[in-house]
Amino acid sequence: MTGGAWQQKLGVDGVSIPATYAYLRAHGLDNLVDGYGVHYYPPEVRPGDRAAAAQRQSVLDNDIFPPGNAKPYWLTEWGFSSTATSSDADQLRTRSVTEMRSYFQRLFQQRRLGGIFWYVWNEPDRSSIYRNGALLEAGKRAIAPVLTR
Repeated sequence: MTGGAWQQKLGVDGVSIPATYAYLRAHGLDNLVDGYGVHYYPPEVRPGDRAAAAQRQSVLDNDIFPPGNAKPYWLTEWGFSSTATSSDADQLRTRSVTEMRSYFQRLFQQRRLGGIFWYVWNEPDRSSIYRNGALLEAGKRAIAPVLTR
């Protein structure tokens, strides 16, 4: 069995993102597509946990969005879960979104990233960025326009 930790935990077969990229490129996909779409849910990192932050950065840079690709990546699903019902109670997720948006901004500037899509908006899903009739601060940051300069 291969794939990510969640696939192994559920006992389902899967192929890792880097192995998928390698296979598709080896078989000429760059000649047929405008980019590569991937779903990825980065782990939240607690404030001050430098080891976890470095691990997340390494996975993103080496496995999810490796440099040197002729076509941009599209993050077609991402997000962080939360049970908070207000922006005040959702500070950890807001911080995580802000960190990831900063990372994504660098990828856009390098032309390595073509677009990002938050996974779910609507309640009652734990990944929703819309609660109690309003878009939470984490949601506002998640869907904010990307600066092109």
